[in-house]
Amino acid sequence: MQNKSFFRKLIKYLRVDNHTFTFIVFVIVSAILWLLNTLSKTYNTSMSIPVQFVWSSNDYMIHSPMPKQLTMQIEGTGFTILSYKTIMPLSSFRFDLSSHFEGKEDSVISANIVTQLVKKQIEQYFKENFIVDEIKPEKINASFSKMSFKKMAVQFAGDLKFESQYWLKGKILITPDSIIVGGPKNILDTTDVIYTKFLQFKDIRKQILKNTTIDTKGVFIVQNPEIKIVINTEKFTETSLRLPVTIVNEPPKSNVLLFPDYSTIRFLISIQELEQLDPSTFQLIADFNQTSYTSDKEQIKVDLITHPETVKILSINPREVTYIINLQK
Repeated sequence: MQNKSFFRKLIKYLRVDNHTFTFIVFVIVSAILWLLNTLSKTYNTSMSIPVQFVWSSNDYMIHSPMPKQLTMQIEGTGFTILSYKTIMPLSSFRFDLSSHFEGKEDSVISANIVTQLVKKQIEQYFKENFIVDEIKPEKINASFSKMSFKKMAVQFAGDLKFESQYWLKGKILITPDSIIVGGPKNILDTTDVIYTKFLQFKDIRKQILKNTTIDTKGVFIVQNPEIKIVINTEKFTETSLRLPVTIVNEPPKSNVLLFPDYSTIRFLISIQELEQLDPSTFQLIADFNQTSYTSDKEQIKVDLITHPETVKILSINPREVTYIINLQK
């Protein structure tokens, strides 16, 4: 009684008579029967599945590009195909390559992988609801290298842009500063450092603390890739010093005069270090071993040979001075 009441209300709502309603129901039922009949038939279609290549030997790692999925021609009922393509999520098919390593100890192993050999395993992966006719790619050329391990220094990779009048204080601190890295022996033998993932910072004026990871480049293996970066900053100013030029390697039996006998060094220095600046930590020289001197009036280059590592030299003026050599009798 309730069903009849429902249909009467539906008919009244749709404002159709009994004949029209019967026709609509007939069309719906016919469509359902047609769909069920169509889906019960067997079809040949293509389907892609994610693939994960695995092998039993932990001593080797792959260093050639591998496909992330396999494409197949399959035969199956419409019901099954529709369910796999629209409803059922596909986990990765584990493609076992262990047989390619049996009895081998070479530093590099090349494998020619024939995908057709795993047709039965793929059918079992689909719980034998399909028949697999063809697999693409048909062949995969893979290369494996024997693993090696060594301790490598960690270096920062990135781009630092400081706010005006600020710069890096000291060195970028990395913790840990070295790690054990695994990878193909032929690559590790030519590599001494490993880098962090590329980082970019702009308008830096305060200390930066950043947790990041090692950039393995898809080649290296790192047990714990997490790295801590500390970037310290300090404010700097521009200043200058007027310093005497020292003559070195003076020509024998001669008296050398420089005009002028000083130069002005312009440099950047942190405000904190400026208060403790010691001019004696700078040394300017005119080295006569670096020129083919004569008794005539000539120019000689002024070189800055020592200065604090924490300052940035902007200019030396004059860069060349005039010398006069008076030969002694």
